[in-house]
Amino acid sequence: MHFWSNSKTALQNLDLTFYGLLHIVFMLTAIVVLTIGSALAKRKLTDKEKYKTMLVWFSIALIIIFIVIPWPFSPLSSRPNFRTF
Repeated sequence: MHFWSNSKTALQNLDLTFYGLLHIVFMLTAIVVLTIGSALAKRKLTDKEKYKTMLVWFSIALIIIFIVIPWPFSPLSSRPNFRTF
């Protein structure tokens, strides 16, 4: 909620932008890509066409998911794996 209530200052902070906007948008995009790929694969006639369609669309979604996971080495997020509180 902090991101949306203070969006002008939050957009200047990369961590807040990543968690408040980019992570959500790209994960939803990955879900849409998976859904489109699944729908297109169901319409193919042969198994080879179905698997090729699924491979392409599901690979794109997996790449999107891997990009927006908050890895400790990611330039988009500086969050550690374990918090010391």
